[in-house]
Amino acid sequence: MIEIKCTEIQGNDWVIKNAYNISFNISSGYKKISRLHFLNFYHMRNLHFINNGSDSTISECKFSGISTSPSSYSVISNGTLRRCSFNFKLIDKAHRSLSNLKLYFCKVAIDHSESTTTYGEDENMYYYNCFFEHKTNANNRKLYFAGNSSILHSDAGNYILSASGTKVSVTEDQLKNAAYLRSIGFPIAGD
Repeated sequence: MIEIKCTEIQGNDWVIKNAYNISFNISSGYKKISRLHFLNFYHMRNLHFINNGSDSTISECKFSGISTSPSSYSVISNGTLRRCSFNFKLIDKAHRSLSNLKLYFCKVAIDHSESTTTYGEDENMYYYNCFFEHKTNANNRKLYFAGNSSILHSDAGNYILSASGTKVSVTEDQLKNAAYLRSIGFPIAGD
């Protein structure tokens, strides 16, 4: 495990690449990480890949990799993430990618197609103005979804969260129809 103790990290678009089976524990009390990218990681420990302090903010960072963690540990846990992108593949019994987080203006791709788990994603997640791509597994694993103004595009079923936070099931055609999305309370600017 790598322990990080500081009040701020400005990554300047630096990349930590090919991290294998390690965990970053970011101590409570630090406030911000920005523009630091974690690409092509392989996570198989009984620890979170990144464990934040609950008062932390991660912004404009990219995360991509594979997790085979066989327990309830997630790839990223705790805090707030803004304008980040995620591309995770969970395999074997891995079942959590994100937990105890608030996401704002993030793009998330989660692939469970090679996961054998029947467990659901963490319920303590709130998404605001986010876009999700999701591939389910043979057990039709679904994502829990709360917040507002977000879209979930999934082979397990498409949903949007309106500006008021109402969850609405949508078809593939409705998901591509700006007028329809506006009519059900999803804030969209263009056609």
